Amino acid sequence: MDGTKTPHLSLLIKPASSLCGLRCGYCFYHALADSRDTGSYGIMTKETAAILIDAAVAAALKSVTFAFQGGEPSLAGLDYFEYFTDRVNKKIAETGRKIAVNYAIQTNGIDIDESFALFFKKNNFLVGLSLDGYKEINDYFRVDSRGGGTHGKIIKTARLFDKLKVDYNILTVVSAQAA
Repeated sequence: MDGTKTPHLSLLIKPASSLCGLRCGYCFYHALADSRDTGSYGIMTKETAAILIDAAVAAALKSVTFAFQGGEPSLAGLDYFEYFTDRVNKKIAETGRKIAVNYAIQTNGIDIDESFALFFKKNNFLVGLSLDGYKEINDYFRVDSRGGGTHGKIIKTARLFDKLKVDYNILTVVSAQAA
């Protein structure tokens, strides 16, 4: 960033590049990543995250939104997100300004456990959980890397979010089959 200040800043971050444990039938991203010279840049380093956070906090006057997507952003690991939110809090404290922070993440939910869910709750993440409807439709498209359906795992994550009162919504790809 060039030092310009803005009242509200939103950033879309891909902390796990194109990494994903699913092979969804409609996903264009795998083919795109496979055709690049570098298919995936792996997990974002803490050094890169620090540069991004510092610049964002310096530029935002009233609010900053950090939204994470992928590939599958949860593959960056819980410790990555803990580092990220801690760094944001420290940088804002250093400014002496009141800056509202919003977090969002789009996830397939496959690898979300209770620790991750509690972290989302504690840090007020809005979670977009991908689920393509009924089991038959979801599992037709959303399969893990071994070819198995994902509906049961996603429902388990949704129930965990309900239990812990994590703010989430369901994001669905509307296909001919779903319609």
